[in-house]
Amino acid sequence: MTQGVEKLGDILERLSRREGWGKRLSEGKALLMWKDVVGESVRAHTRPVRIDNGKMTIAVDDSLWKQEVGLLQGEIIRKLNDRMGKKVVRDIRLVVCR
Repeated sequence: MTQGVEKLGDILERLSRREGWGKRLSEGKALLMWKDVVGESVRAHTRPVRIDNGKMTIAVDDSLWKQEVGLLQGEIIRKLNDRMGKKVVRDIRLVVCR
């Protein structure tokens, strides 16, 4: 009865590779990790928007937070990529959204 039965995860993995979804899935996962990587104070003043070709766009509350996150950018990128186990984020773009 179990012959021919596949795990859903295996099917999704194969489909992801075949359709080229792997990069987009990794980028989406990195966006979700933002809140865990940056900590409570930064998280309260920022919001991940998207990742395009390794460039993560982050909305910040104001220019002070843009400067603060800019100073932490290298550390944040390192932490995100370490958690992902591969280089998904290569740069962070900060935009002020009030």
